[in-house]
Amino acid sequence: GHSGRINSLSVSGGGGSAPLLTATSSDFTVKVWPLWVNPARELQAELTGHTKGVLCAKVSVDGRYVVSGGLDGSARLWD
Repeated sequence: GHSGRINSLSVSGGGGSAPLLTATSSDFTVKVWPLWVNPARELQAELTGHTKGVLCAKVSVDGRYVVSGGLDGSARLWD
């Protein structure tokens, strides 16, 4: 989980890929978990690089990219 407050949760869907849960946090990270095919609830990715809290994140329809926006004034594209 996160070490700071969770700022947003988002579930992706469609596009033929497994749904993903993204969570953003005041700990400057975005974390991504696959849903339905992940009985152990293992983390798929921890995205680091923001220098302040992350406010939002969204997964592309095909599940390949995540875009996030933070209090540091940046938007980041992750693949």
